[in-house]
This record gives sequence, C-alpha cells and structure tokens, in this order.
Amino acid sequence: MKIQNLIILCVTTLGLISCSNDNDLLNYNDSSFLYIKTTTFDDYNGDSKLLLTNGNETIPIHISNGRIEYQIVNSKIFYKDGFDIIEFNPSTNQTQIITSLTNIQIHSFNVSPDNKYLAFSDYEDIFLLNLETGTTENLTVNLEGDFRLPKWSPNGNSILIRNGIPIVRPGDPYPTATGNFKIFSLSQESFQDVEMFDLFASPGYAEWSPDSEMIIYEQYQGVFIFNISTEQLKRITSEEIVATNPKFSTNGELISYFSSDLSDNGNNWQNFLTIYNTENETRTVINNSYSYDVSWKKDSNEILFCTGNGIFTYSLSNETITNKINSEQSTYLNSVNFLN
Repeated sequence: MKIQNLIILCVTTLGLISCSNDNDLLNYNDSSFLYIKTTTFDDYNGDSKLLLTNGNETIPIHISNGRIEYQIVNSKIFYKDGFDIIEFNPSTNQTQIITSLTNIQIHSFNVSPDNKYLAFSDYEDIFLLNLETGTTENLTVNLEGDFRLPKWSPNGNSILIRNGIPIVRPGDPYPTATGNFKIFSLSQESFQDVEMFDLFASPGYAEWSPDSEMIIYEQYQGVFIFNISTEQLKRITSEEIVATNPKFSTNGELISYFSSDLSDNGNNWQNFLTIYNTENETRTVINNSYSYDVSWKKDSNEILFCTGNGIFTYSLSNETITNKINSEQSTYLNSVNFLN
C-alpha cells in the first residue's frame, strides 16, 4: 500500500552529527576521481570499497559488504550506509550524517544541487525530503506503477524519475512489464512524460543535459535525446549500432556512449567507447577494448573510463589514453567519477 500525503520521518538534520574521518587527508586536485573496487570470484561478489584517489594516494571513503551507491554534489561525496545518508567533504576530511530514515528502506537516492533536499525511492514511490525541516512528501502516491532512480536536474528545478508500469499490447492477453521516464517540476508540482521511442521496450540509463533542457536515454539498442520544451525526440545512433550508457560532457557539446556495430563489417558486439559531437553530428571511436563506465572531467577535455584491464583516461586534446589503475585478480572496478 502506498504511503499517503505528507509524512514526518526520523531525521538527523545537516550538521547535527559531525566527526573526523579516520583516513589521512587527501590532497585532491581537478584530476581526482572515485571508483568502487569489489572482490569477486566464482559466485562471490562483495567486500566493496568506495575509493578516492588523486593519482598518487588513495583513501577509502566507505567499505560495505553489499552494493555501494554514491553521488557527487559540488565536490562533496554522499553515500548510503544502512538507514543513513552520509556526506563526506574531501577538503576538510569531515563526515556527517545528513539524515537517518529509520522507518523506510532507501533503494536509490539523489541530493539536490543546493544540498537542501533529498529525493529517494523505496522501490515503489519517490519521496522528497526537506533536509532543513525534516518533512517528507510522497510525490508519486497517486500515480500507477513503481518509481525509482530519481535524478535532480542541474538547475535543481526538476527531478527525473524512472516509472515501471505494465502496458497491454494490442492483441496480447497480458500486459507487458515495461517502463518510461517522468519529469517532476517542483515549481509547478506536476509531471511531464518523456517521450519513449518504443512504449513496449524498457529504457535503460538516462540523464539530464547540463543546461537542464534535455533528457538523453538508451532504449531499444539506441540513444535518444528528448527536448523538454519542444517535446521533440531525436535518435542519434543508427539502427546498426547497439548503444548504451549515454552521458553528456560537462559543457553539453559532446556525448559519450558505448557502442557495438552490428553491420556486416562491424565489431561483433564489442563495446567501444564512442564520442558524438552534437554540433556536426560526427562520431569518434575512442578505444578498442570492452568499456562499461565513463565520467567527464569538468573542462570536458578528458574522459575517465573502466575496462576489464583497469581504469583509464582519454585526453581529447592530444588523443592519448593513459592507464590510471590496473585491475587485480578477483576484483571488479566500476562506478568511476571525477570528483569535479
């Protein structure tokens, strides 16, 4: 049963609990990045560590025997630990609990750009928690389906939400479990649907453009851009390409995604990091090894990405790839992000 209307949760407000991190202070720079290192062998997958490195030194931010979810907002790191959402400030080496939600299970969360709100999902609904007052509102209580993966727009005015919903295809006796995306506007307190290329194919990864005017997402083996104001949908990959994990550069001029060419002269499902120029609509394949994670540097001139061999950077100015971290036996490296 969905939780109705406005509720009050047990909240530890920002700044009430603060303590020093046991780690040594890391002298981070604009090339510092985070990643998750997980022990994996046979059927075991655990002992995950969220690590921050400046290229010379590496410190653990959080260690868990389960899945780690984290977010970077204004160079601060937020992560979930049980019922707590915790903020770590690398510049001061301070850790503080920003909220404790003891009567609801958080499955995905996102802190607003101004650090005043927390949007989170319990796998059924999306809640909006005011970190200053401690009040929480169920945004999706009157909507059909389940809701997860909230993402704040860069300007902090809207939230992108994944909606799982069963739809009956014409001629089918039973509904198809599929999904779409909705945008919740805080000022208008209303939802807008993101147009889907295929109503019966569940979309994958989605994110905002840096100017908060577009949504980019993957669906049905392609990458699509939805303009929020004009409600126009554009496909940027051909039907001969399987494309996943699209991300805008920080200046919004480039888009990275992973692609496999299915044409007769294609690469047989290998997953290549590809850069798409939004102005001239050209594409450049960056590396020839299987990639699965990527992050853009603040100046949009460098990309951080993962492969099975480790973590690498690609410089757009001199077109060189540099190995940053080698993978180790029985470990899995993922979730790379520049601290920015």
